[in-house]
This record gives sequence, structure tokens and C-alpha cells, in this order.
Amino acid sequence: MKFSIIVPVYNVENELKRCIQSIQNQSYQDYEAILIDDGSTDSSGELCDELGKEDSKIIVIHKENGGLSSARNKGIERANGEYLIFLDSDDYIESNFCEVISEAIQKGKVDIVAIEMLFERNGIIDEKRIKSIKPYRENRCRDFLIETLKTASFNAEACGNVYRTEFWKKNCFKFADVYHEDLEIALKVFLAAKNIVYCPDAKYHAVARTGSIMNDVNKAEKRQKDLINILKSWFVLADKEDDKKLEKSIKGAACRTYIYSCAHNEIKRPKYTVVRRRDIMRYSLSASDFIKGMFFMISPTAYCNAWKRKHKY
Repeated sequence: MKFSIIVPVYNVENELKRCIQSIQNQSYQDYEAILIDDGSTDSSGELCDELGKEDSKIIVIHKENGGLSSARNKGIERANGEYLIFLDSDDYIESNFCEVISEAIQKGKVDIVAIEMLFERNGIIDEKRIKSIKPYRENRCRDFLIETLKTASFNAEACGNVYRTEFWKKNCFKFADVYHEDLEIALKVFLAAKNIVYCPDAKYHAVARTGSIMNDVNKAEKRQKDLINILKSWFVLADKEDDKKLEKSIKGAACRTYIYSCAHNEIKRPKYTVVRRRDIMRYSLSASDFIKGMFFMISPTAYCNAWKRKHKY
């Protein structure tokens, strides 16, 4: 079996059918779809059972509510495919998704396949291609990291990459029970991987949904605390690297992510920080990063206000 498609399910009765239909409509049919009902309180669990009875490729697991990370971890334990695909239940994939990936990995067992994510919000689609990486060519994963971190095109989303199951399980990777769980694990996975191929024609549609975790403004401070801890761990991982280019790329990306997060969440007086002025001066990956970083360090309030006006946020 080529693919294990892992779908955590929690209170998505209105979106689930679209997600599952996008799996069933795949032109490449060598897959299993693992639906993990994470203690849904609506009819999502019953809908999973109905779909499982109708389609032998669908496996349904019911568990007590434990969050996205625990649901994904449960799905990984059950997975029998050669590669893991993470698909959130309010998202969907295009019909040739598995076919394109299957063709790309025929030449060798790459540890990671980077795919194309299309971000949908209110009917508007934002597509961000990795312009600096040649598609369908095997790359050393560390070279890929250096280039994509430098150009701000690194995709830390678990759903934005496909992973070789043996590689994942051999390294005992598990999603942590924190906000930004994808960011927490992404760097560890990419540093452990040997090779990667980029498949821009494998398209994943990430749909912003009102009421989702990342849209909950009441939990902004907890998200920020978790983010700070994650970015601090990035600095620790970077310090272990002998490759100075990779070290700078990781630390520079961590600085950039912190500043963006403060602006996006309108945190004008940060209580927790991972970035120092000397970090901005030493690890900026572009002139733009340097200017934005120094502006932020001089006056976080002024920077956040300027960012809000520019992005009409």
C-alpha cells in the first residue's frame, strides 16, 4: 500500500464529506484513509461510521477528545502505507494529488515530499510556490532547508508535506500537545531527513474556517507562549549545527517568525521574547528582514500598527 491518509475529525459535520470525497476521487487508488474521530459532539462520528461501511478503504477510529496532535499520533500508529499524508477534515486535495506524488517518488525512497498548499479564505485563494527550488528533482534536505528558510518559503505545516512512514516511525516522531504543533515538530523532522523532492502539482486546499483553533482570539496569549518556547528550541537545534549557513537560516527564520507573529496577533508589548537586537543584526536573512527587525525592536507598538495598516488587518 502506497499511502496512509490520516484525517483527524472533530465537529466538522458540514465539511467532512467534501474532504472524504476528495480522497475517494483520487485518480491513484492505492491508499487507506484513516479517520480519527476525536470525541466529536456533533454528528461527525456517526458520519465517519457511515463512510467506513460504504468504503472498505476507510478505517474509522473513535477516541476520547485529546486534540489534533493526539488524533494524528493515533492515526500514525495505525498506518500501514509507505507514505503518510496528513489531511485536516475541513480541507481537501485535488484529484491527482496521490498520482503526482507516486510518480515523483518512483526513482527513490525520499524521506519527504513537499507539496503545494493553496490557502482559501472567504473564497480567495492564496498560492505560494517555492520558486527557488527546482521541482521533481531530489534534493538534500538540509540544502532545501537553507534555501526555503532564507526565502521565507519553508512550509512547516504537516499537511504541506508527505512523509515516508518508515523514516517517521524509526525516528519516533510525535506531535506535541501544544499550539503550533506543526512548527514544533517540523524542524526536527527536516533535520533528520536525508532527501526531499518538491511536487508543485500536488495541490492541497487549506480552508480557513470560522471557529477553528487558530481563529480563537481568546487563546492568543497561550499560542504566543507556546510559539516562544518552540522558537527557543529552534535556537537550541541551530546551535548544534556545524553548518553555519544552516545555523543562520534557522535562527534568522525564528527571528522573522517571532516578529510576524507579534504583528499578526497585535502583540504590541511582548511579555515573552526570543529575539534580541544583536540577533536581528547577526541573523537577518535579507535587507528587508533587517529593516523590519530593527523597526520592531525600536518600537513594537509602531511596527504592529504599521503592519496592521499595510495588511488591512
